Parts: sequence; structure tokens; C-alpha cells
Amino acid sequence: MPQALNINTMPTIMASFASIFIMKSIKEILSSDSLNHTAVFKKNGLQKGHANFKKLLPMHLQSCVLFIFVRNEVLKIAFSSTSASSEYNKFYAKDNLEFLKNSQELARMLNLESIIKCEGYTPRANLLTYIKIPKLRVIESSKGTFPIILKDKKLRALMERYKELVLHNLRINEELDKE
Repeated sequence: MPQALNINTMPTIMASFASIFIMKSIKEILSSDSLNHTAVFKKNGLQKGHANFKKLLPMHLQSCVLFIFVRNEVLKIAFSSTSASSEYNKFYAKDNLEFLKNSQELARMLNLESIIKCEGYTPRANLLTYIKIPKLRVIESSKGTFPIILKDKKLRALMERYKELVLHNLRINEELDKE
């Protein structure tokens, strides 16, 4: 059976809970010696510096950048498409690295002094997956032997294209029959 609370000790219990849950100002929390915030602030500053590196890229590549980070002294830039990442690797990676090496002050501002390589890539989630579409049998009632007697050039061209499609579908059906 639960014990009943003594009414005489209730104010002291409430006061001790209140002292635990007193709201601190943000200034007190940030200046607290018991909390070590330097790692969090350093990481946030690094991310901002890496994001500013994006401004060194051409506009069409800036719009394709997903995020930028450093791993093992390699600046990695995640692009939303493989064409953007291959373009960056082929045409801009060496130039950006040389630019950072030549302008040490900018590299220090962006927290990129220790970079030895710049590399663009496309995350797996953004890679297109190709699905092999099976060949389907198309039922054609025409054999593609009809004459085209139209005189209008546009209509005649459309009918010739239709005739080519009919013959193409017949060839596919013959290939499927052989398999």
C-alpha cells in the first residue's frame, strides 16, 4: 500500500523540486562551465565555412549542391545529379584546390586550410535506378502494306511515320516469337 505524504513536509519537497526546474536564461546556459559547448559551436562554424565554399562554384553547379563536408582532409561536395558531380570533378576540382592553396586567408576563413583534395559525388539516394522494361507484344491488325495517297505534306509525313511504327512493331513480334 502506498505511503501517505506528510502535509508538514510538503512545502520543503515542493521547494526542492522548484529549485531544480528554475528556468535559466540562455546567457546562463551558454556561459555554464559544466556544459562543454565548444565542440558544437566549432562544428557549426565549420559547416558555415563549408557552405560559403559553395559560392566559389559556378551558378549552375551551386544550384545542384546538396551539402559540403570534410572527411580525411578531402573536401566532399554532394551534388544532386551525376552530371554535375562529374563536371565538377573534371573541370573545377583542381582549380578550386589551387585557389584555396594560393589564398591561405580565404582558406582560413572557410576552415579549409588542411584540404588536400576536392571531390564531387552523388549520394546513392540521388542515383537513378534503371529498370529493364520487358518487350511487350503489340497486336497489329495492319501489316504495313497500305498505300499512302495523301497530297498534304504534313499528313503524308505523319502517315509514313505511322507505317514505320507498324513495321517496327511487327519486327518486334517476330523476335519475340523466335525467343
